[in-house]
Amino acid sequence: MFARADKPQRSPAARLVNPRRAERFEAVNIGCELGLIKDLSETGVRVEFCGRPKAEIGSVVKLTVRSSLQAIAVSGQVVWIRRRWLRSGEMGIRFVSATPAIARALVELVQHGFVDTTNLAAFSAGNAGPASGSGAGRAGVHASVEIEDYYGALGVERTATYEQIHAAFRALARQCHPDVNKSVEAEQRFGYVAKAYAVLRDPAKRAQYDHRLSAAAVRAKAA
Repeated sequence: MFARADKPQRSPAARLVNPRRAERFEAVNIGCELGLIKDLSETGVRVEFCGRPKAEIGSVVKLTVRSSLQAIAVSGQVVWIRRRWLRSGEMGIRFVSATPAIARALVELVQHGFVDTTNLAAFSAGNAGPASGSGAGRAGVHASVEIEDYYGALGVERTATYEQIHAAFRALARQCHPDVNKSVEAEQRFGYVAKAYAVLRDPAKRAQYDHRLSAAAVRAKAA
């Protein structure tokens, strides 16, 4: 017989942990390797997946919580899995040893789609390397902020005008649009190019993106 879909399977350790008490924030267009993020708090995240779950209850996983502008990598432990028959389901993941700076950054990413990297100096202090194995989460957590190279995706300089950005996008779109190029690589590249164009064509989004690039360069020089 099938287990009831509304009753999550929980590990013994999860049964001893109180439900998330931190405020939850609904996620829109935020994803990770395990699926689509439904909501996130400073202590954990709920992920919707299709097909078979890519992790088991109790396993420690590395997640890249990703918006259209940025991504944050963080480790967590799967504490429950709820199946919806055989095609989809949800899982609850508890962040492992996340520092307050990491937790706030994750919430900021879900709320606004980006993180003000100028205020994330505490990220470096909280890094303890990627988690591996069931006990790695107790030792520390790995977290970092990625800033994708949208100028490089379009093949233009940071000083490019809107006209140059538009022309570069049109040229790339003719090469890798799914209607023209049927390969999987072309489809993935077109999605990335379209995402880059959506940011760089908008003056406000481009200004925010340029600010984050500059902040990341300053931190890299200081490291």
